[in-house]
Amino acid sequence: MLGLHLSRARLRALIAGSASAEGTAVSATPTAAGDKAVGYFTNWGVYDRDYHVKNIETSGSAGKLTHINYAFGNVTGGKCVIGDSYADYEKAYTADQSVDGVADTWDQPLRGSFNQLRKLKALHPGLKVIRSFGGRSSGPGRHVLLGAERRHGRR
Repeated sequence: MLGLHLSRARLRALIAGSASAEGTAVSATPTAAGDKAVGYFTNWGVYDRDYHVKNIETSGSAGKLTHINYAFGNVTGGKCVIGDSYADYEKAYTADQSVDGVADTWDQPLRGSFNQLRKLKALHPGLKVIRSFGGRSSGPGRHVLLGAERRHGRR
């Protein structure tokens, strides 16, 4: 669920046999898009996989990442909307499940992974969170944005 993104050239070199074109060893240090290390976090991972934002911190990954790609939101009527309200902002975390060890309260307006990401960003101020919209199960609306991107020359 959370993985580091490697540049295409580095990935090809790793797949080709751990050596670059110059013949020197290639390390698995993330270098995607220059100095960016991007992790991928899916909101549905909090269910069967039991993978939460706190796992990004306790695994040591948070300190190595520059960005987290948070998936998924949906596209409805050409607009970006919440994909899973429970996982995104309703789920209450206990103190032992929380990034900062502080439990959510019943009356706080923001809970769930969004609040946990906010807490993670407080620990790592340079960390950026990017939302992903669409995905295989997001329904027919996902094609609206894809079509618009193609019309405007973006992919």
